[in-house]
Amino acid sequence: MYLSKRLLMIASLVPKDHKIVDVGTDHAYLPIYLVEKGICPRAIATEVRLGPFHIANRNIKMAGLKEKIDVRLGFGLEPISMGEVNTAIIAGMGSESIIDIIKKSKDKVSSLDLLILQPMTKIPVLRKQLFDMGFEILDEKVVKEEQRFYEILIVKMQGEKRHYDDIDLYVGPIIRQMKNSVNIDYIKTKKEKLENLLLKIRLIKTDGSRRALKKYEKQLEMLEEVLQ
Repeated sequence: MYLSKRLLMIASLVPKDHKIVDVGTDHAYLPIYLVEKGICPRAIATEVRLGPFHIANRNIKMAGLKEKIDVRLGFGLEPISMGEVNTAIIAGMGSESIIDIIKKSKDKVSSLDLLILQPMTKIPVLRKQLFDMGFEILDEKVVKEEQRFYEILIVKMQGEKRHYDDIDLYVGPIIRQMKNSVNIDYIKTKKEKLENLLLKIRLIKTDGSRRALKKYEKQLEMLEEVLQ
């Protein structure tokens, strides 16, 4: 089973012998890979849309894994029972959707060993919600695929609200410390995009643009601090 760099990174973060659920599985490529490679003995794939649900079932059948991967129709973690899996993967969604899934299945999420999240949008919003709900961010990874960067968060419910600052939200508590080549490239790319945005905003003389200017200048300062 071929996987993109993004999905390969997610797969590499799954502990061996964990039973997983892949939420919003789409084509079920990730659970098929994890079971084929012997990383997971069994997997559950959930899908809220009927079309992808049928595609996932077809792909699993073609892979000869119907006995090891169960596809279930339903929203988020609702189709699984408490204690059925060790790790949940929620990838390729906006942060609002991820937060909604977590909030609607708090008891199940609390029972998990790990939650692997790969948001597509508004990552600072997701981090803030996770901290406020009592999650600890155990690790963060950045992967670059076709000129786009993706952040992956490995989290666990601890129950206590964690102290955080703006850099933790905007850059990430792990990424800000782990200055490897990919992370530095990612932060530099964010900085360059922000600088270009600021050039445009400075040409606009409205109350809204002045508020935006302060916000983005603060973000630029945070990126510069991390790169020092």
